[in-house]
Amino acid sequence: MPDILTTTPQDDTVAKQIRDLLITARSQDEVRSASLGRIVEQLDAAAAEAEFPPHQIQDVTGAGNIRGVDYMPAENLLYQKLRTAAGSSNMVVTTTTQFSYTPPSGKIALVSRVLFDIIDGAMQVDKFGGLAALSNGVKVEILDGQDDSVILDFLDGSTIKSNFDFSHVAGVDAFVEPTAGDDELLVRWSISKTGVHLYLPLTRKFAVTIQDNLTGIAHFDATIQGILVDS
Repeated sequence: MPDILTTTPQDDTVAKQIRDLLITARSQDEVRSASLGRIVEQLDAAAAEAEFPPHQIQDVTGAGNIRGVDYMPAENLLYQKLRTAAGSSNMVVTTTTQFSYTPPSGKIALVSRVLFDIIDGAMQVDKFGGLAALSNGVKVEILDGQDDSVILDFLDGSTIKSNFDFSHVAGVDAFVEPTAGDDELLVRWSISKTGVHLYLPLTRKFAVTIQDNLTGIAHFDATIQGILVDS
């Protein structure tokens, strides 16, 4: 079979057009390959001459890397207690109370983890802290920041009524640690283990709502962790 790249049919206009297109495409590929090769060579040379590798500053997070170690500026790290509108982080309440977090103005929160910590005596999996299982339970949701309408219910219509129920969000990272005095329930809910962070803009809030009287529990609070980026 004749090679269309070296044969030029005199009487076949279509074949000639195909040949010209193939030659043009092959030339463009060669140019692109040569350009990429030069770029790689320049980057390698710059890295070899530098005392430190260039900071890989990301435009939205301020994150970077120095000598293989990732870093993040302190002002972009999120470590925040869930709080009431009045500013309290104490979840041992007597009536229905919402504890929430909304990112500050001009920021978006990329939530990676939520920590719950309960200290109480005589904890069992079928209790809440050391109390009997709750009647109404704890809700965990993403709410609209304007009207509190539910955007996402992490418990799909259920609530956390016992220590065991924390496993519905945290899996195996929810366990009771017995101590000589009060026991401690440690819950580490790593949202980022799903493969993504939770995107939380200023118009939404992460909310935990207590719906029972928790009098008698020694300590109960929650911390949200992640990254703050410019909106």
